[in-house]
Amino acid sequence: MSDMIELEEPTAAGHRMRDEIRQISDKVRRRRQLRSTVMTTMCAIALSITAVPLFLLLYQLFNRGLPVVLHTGFYTQLPQTPNLITPNATGGISNAIIGTLVLSLYASILAIPIGVLVGIYLAESDSRLAASLRVISQTMAGAPSILMGLFAFSFIIHGYIKTVKRIQQTMR
Repeated sequence: MSDMIELEEPTAAGHRMRDEIRQISDKVRRRRQLRSTVMTTMCAIALSITAVPLFLLLYQLFNRGLPVVLHTGFYTQLPQTPNLITPNATGGISNAIIGTLVLSLYASILAIPIGVLVGIYLAESDSRLAASLRVISQTMAGAPSILMGLFAFSFIIHGYIKTVKRIQQTMR
């Protein structure tokens, strides 16, 4: 009537085969668990061995550096050059702080008016120049600043090399 084969109940031979498979898989599982435990233990030992120098370094850094950094002279004094009388003279970082503030101020004085003027121009104009400036500003907004700096640096160096070659050619 039907071409389908009826499935029979497992026999004793089928149970033995299933038991053998379970025994083999238990052996394999135990071996894998042992290997996993050994590797986890080895990783923990390696982590502790490498963490000890790190913590010693951090301890020394905070032990020696924190008193210097917490002193107000560190921020208000100029750096000092060590000499024979004061070999451990370190001074402060006031020139670095002032230099950063001055550089930021000069960059702001230059960039803010240009940025506002370009923004107004882009909002009000539909010229080809405005379209080009939109593409440039979107590109600069989407790319990391270090990448843009390297790109600009390569153009500056390329232009510098061309200029130097022209000067060398005129001197011949």
